[in-house]
Amino acid sequence: MKLIMESWRGFLVEKELRGQGKDKRMLYHIGKRPAEPKESAGYGEKYAWRRYWLEKPIKSGVFLTPNPTDIVQWHGVSGNVYAYKIPEWVVKKAGGIHRYDHGSEILISEEIWDEAGDEIEFLGKSMTQDQLWDTADPSIAATMRGAERAKRRPGKVNIQGLFSTSHPEQAIKMMTPAEREEAMAYFEEKYPEALKGDPFEVEWEKVPGERKGYRKDFLRGELPIRKQDQKIIDLLKKHMTSTNESIMENWRRYLSEDLKKRKAFAQDLEAAGRTDDSWVDDPRGSSEERKADMKKIMAQGRDLKKAFAKNADRKFLDSLVTVHWSGKQSMINMLLGKLSTRDELSCAAYLPGAEVQGGAGKFGRFGIVIKGHITLLANDMDQIYSGAGEAYTDADPQRTKMSGANKGAQQIYEPGAYEEYKILVLDKEDWKPDKAYRGNMNNEALVDNWSPMALIVPSAREGHQGDVFEPEADKMTPKPGGADTMTGIDFVEKFEKLVKKAGLDIPVMSSGEFKRQWN
Repeated sequence: MKLIMESWRGFLVEKELRGQGKDKRMLYHIGKRPAEPKESAGYGEKYAWRRYWLEKPIKSGVFLTPNPTDIVQWHGVSGNVYAYKIPEWVVKKAGGIHRYDHGSEILISEEIWDEAGDEIEFLGKSMTQDQLWDTADPSIAATMRGAERAKRRPGKVNIQGLFSTSHPEQAIKMMTPAEREEAMAYFEEKYPEALKGDPFEVEWEKVPGERKGYRKDFLRGELPIRKQDQKIIDLLKKHMTSTNESIMENWRRYLSEDLKKRKAFAQDLEAAGRTDDSWVDDPRGSSEERKADMKKIMAQGRDLKKAFAKNADRKFLDSLVTVHWSGKQSMINMLLGKLSTRDELSCAAYLPGAEVQGGAGKFGRFGIVIKGHITLLANDMDQIYSGAGEAYTDADPQRTKMSGANKGAQQIYEPGAYEEYKILVLDKEDWKPDKAYRGNMNNEALVDNWSPMALIVPSAREGHQGDVFEPEADKMTPKPGGADTMTGIDFVEKFEKLVKKAGLDIPVMSSGEFKRQWN
């Protein structure tokens, strides 16, 4: 009873803090990009972040600080500085701000960060990396600038720089694993017996006509390691050990997951009672017959999604670009509010960057780029055959009204097929999307709880004067520009007005522009 009352009091405090919308504090994130939850190096609880104020280790989270200068000086962390307003209830729930290794910090777990959502206000970049260095002690700033220059400059690691700096550990922290290996190789060459176990050998200066020549020196053995050298060697070993353990652990994890993932998916599907192939035709007949068919389709989809959620690599899925393609009128209807962001959408999925195609999708030349939760991903849309969204709305209008329309699968295979073949994409190793002859994707991602990011409209039609040849793609692609050469309509301008009318703040671009700009 006492435990229940304490939990209830904690809930009331959090609720009260949430109600005080103005109670937020300014905190900063240091990094190349704005804050987002990131995993600690390595795999398993052994490599999770630990702090004395946390009840349990945190595997994925966001570090923030009220004082970026202390962090750059004492933690060896560097980058741009991004400002945030963090609600007090988030600070409290995350365990508060504490002093750690001479710097004040808070570690917000991924779960709390996601729970806070839009309550966390992003205010933008407050300092560049150079401006942050200017706030630090001049000797530390010089060390960091030197390490950064060394990173950009090809060639050998500057060993003398490690000796001359007053902060060698900060410099070593900023090295890449390859640079640490190179620095250690310098000392192994200097002290082969002590560091590698190679026996001491006398060096001889060869003289023409002499069998041996002359000794270069008269040492009886290898010189002992200098105190200054030993300090650098110990620091290198310290940071190389943690890095190497992390690399090996990741590699073992990769091999293990690669072998087990498909098998685990098949076992989970079998545990759900799926043992044979099952295909459900497009629902026809009476209202009751159609409802019965839709019930089977949705049940097959649920079983696939449950097994997929347990075994898929969420980090990889979240990196994909997803586009829902349709015809012009369907896109206009979406913008007019005839589709909810809670309705699961069928999308083409693309790897970010070069993999993104312009042109069109299988079902139209108008696309909406969305970001949401991928519940299922198949290399070939015909191997799940989810069907039209309207059918799910008609089958269960009450459920759709409450939580949105969730799609199913007309096709499901016996479990062993998912283990043997790359039907579903559980991770990057399974990525083998089916493509049309013009390069458009025929894969399918089901995306739930999505947000619109951009709108794609046709540029010049393929096969007409607006096409241009791209050497890197080795094919003709639509020329950038919003006007359709067949109709003369500038779709970019037209849909910008519709987007504004819908109250959305998203860019509208032609298919050619999308291919060149989106990553």
